[in-house]
Amino acid sequence: MTKIIYTIVFVMISLVYAQAQSSYIYKYKITFKQQQAAKTTAAENWVKILAHTAKVTQTGDGEAMEFETTHEINQLIFFGKMEKVQFPLANIILLNKTEITNEQKDKLDQVQKQLETELKKSGK
Repeated sequence: MTKIIYTIVFVMISLVYAQAQSSYIYKYKITFKQQQAAKTTAAENWVKILAHTAKVTQTGDGEAMEFETTHEINQLIFFGKMEKVQFPLANIILLNKTEITNEQKDKLDQVQKQLETELKKSGK
């Protein structure tokens, strides 16, 4: 009986935590250890996949990128995955974190899904 109660409490806390995590828009800036001008599109595609975003903006000559996402980035995992695909990062900077309403989140999710389907249709 106590296991069931603990399980229910844990699930409720997890759901509240998940809702709290997804109610912000995070804007990040990442910089690379080396210039990625020759492989910019590949780097952009990996950032889009790993950051769960559809739009990445380049700053500089392939040295940095900025993106917005509704997912908080775990920096250690992001660094490791980018290193694994041979795009080593120098740093990840959280530029801002803004709270969004559920309506805005739904609109963002729809736009995100639309952009992802367009990317899939274009063969990327």
